[in-house]
Amino acid sequence: MRGYYTFFERALRAFNDHSTVSKLLVISSVSGGGLLAFSDANAFQSYAEGDGKKKKVVVLGTGWAGVSFLKNLKSSSYDVHIVSPRNYFAFTPLLPSVTNGTVEGRSIVEPIRNIARKKPFGVGFKEAECYNIDPVQKKIYCRSTDQGNTLGGNEEFTMDYDVLIVAMGAKSNTFNTPGVEEHAHFLKEIEDAQNIRRSIIDCYERASLPSISEEERKRIMHFVVVGGGPSGVEYAAELHDFAHDDLAKLYPSIKDYLRITLLEAGDHILNM
Repeated sequence: MRGYYTFFERALRAFNDHSTVSKLLVISSVSGGGLLAFSDANAFQSYAEGDGKKKKVVVLGTGWAGVSFLKNLKSSSYDVHIVSPRNYFAFTPLLPSVTNGTVEGRSIVEPIRNIARKKPFGVGFKEAECYNIDPVQKKIYCRSTDQGNTLGGNEEFTMDYDVLIVAMGAKSNTFNTPGVEEHAHFLKEIEDAQNIRRSIIDCYERASLPSISEEERKRIMHFVVVGGGPSGVEYAAELHDFAHDDLAKLYPSIKDYLRITLLEAGDHILNM
């Protein structure tokens, strides 16, 4: 946990040593959105100094852009509030390693309240999702994320703001391909990585059953990774190592059925 956090701190210090344009380029490569949040962090300092009254700043999201903005906001002239359905920051570059157990999910997360309490000024946090923004009245509409309704159902509330930072990140693009939403896994959250790991184990267990035909066993043991970018290539490599180093020892009778296919629309992988 500590090693991860130290790395994140070093990354932020590296951003501070570059011009604003460089910072935007670096953040865009890891966040997929929310560029405005980081680029405005330093500009806010002078904005705050010109008015004695505290401005209410609401940050939507606890990903790279939202947390980077919070860490780089030095002025205490703001009343800062964070709203996100996720109460932690996740170091997403290590998600592929979570899928094979090399890294535990809890070791790549930092509670957002822990990050907030280290600021020299107060920062409020609400675990909720924003479902509507009224830019005229400067108000957001939110609801809690008690999906299992175990605590009495979802609660709705509104929050006023002077400055709104929308840093909720990007959504995986399915390119409107039929069946993707229903039958494919995405790798953007801790839960995604854990679900992928469980699915892989389920495939191995099912392929081990004596009633499974040869053709069905080959189908079950064929894993397809779509996307030849850094995440796709890294995950394919992690899956290969996981299968050959660990699963082959646990399931020796079906290890030779394994197939891993990497699909990329371009003429070569890592074509960024």
